[in-house]
Amino acid sequence: MKKNTETVVEIMFEKFKVPACYASVQSLLALFASGSTTGLVLDIGDEVTHTVPIANCRTIRGGILRMNKGGSDLTDHLVSLLREGGISFETTAEWDIARNIKEQLCYVPYDVRAELQHPEFNQSYTMPDGQKINVNVKMRVLTPEPLFDPSVLGLEAFKSIHKLVADSIARCDPQIQPALWNNIILCGGSSMFPGLKERLESELKALTGSAQIRVVAPEFRKYAGWLGGSLLANHSNFGNHWVFLQEWREYGPSIVHRKSVF
Repeated sequence: MKKNTETVVEIMFEKFKVPACYASVQSLLALFASGSTTGLVLDIGDEVTHTVPIANCRTIRGGILRMNKGGSDLTDHLVSLLREGGISFETTAEWDIARNIKEQLCYVPYDVRAELQHPEFNQSYTMPDGQKINVNVKMRVLTPEPLFDPSVLGLEAFKSIHKLVADSIARCDPQIQPALWNNIILCGGSSMFPGLKERLESELKALTGSAQIRVVAPEFRKYAGWLGGSLLANHSNFGNHWVFLQEWREYGPSIVHRKSVF
């Protein structure tokens, strides 16, 4: 982790010629963007899903969990569902179309089995050449379902996102756990499915038997890391924490860790 951070800063200075730089954890920036300093960030990206508990702006490293599955796996799953429906997507360009279908038409219901009984929820999608294809309700709701039931993809060894969240919080000090349960922040492009927030909250309450659980899904969550970085960089007390090019050359790469705020 430290070596990766040092490499990123080196690239910023040497290739992009920035006058100053600062490296922070993406999940922490997402938490800042939500206006909080304590909470658990569930970051569902394209290839990786993270849970990062944070207390008073400090990441709780023992509670960080990672799953090497994300949005691209869901797109692959949709391609398989489309193939079952007689629609074959083989090329990279067609895979990109499948991703667009996923982002536009797929959603997370409370009850998958009940939702599948509603063929009126089928929708059409217009391809770039003007051809219309039928995206049925099965494709729409089963595409994101592996987030809650990895066995759909034959991934029994992987955890669902609600179990990942619960296990992450369980690894933290019991005194901070209530604050984490009360502020679970969604971020990442693959957290944008309509209904995901409500289903996650429902699954967590069923899993723990507690009603004191709150999941927050900011509208800007797809870009939360960028927004949090902007807010941090513009904070009135942040100026002394920049790593300047001259410092980096004088003290070496380790300076990025010594000047880290969090």
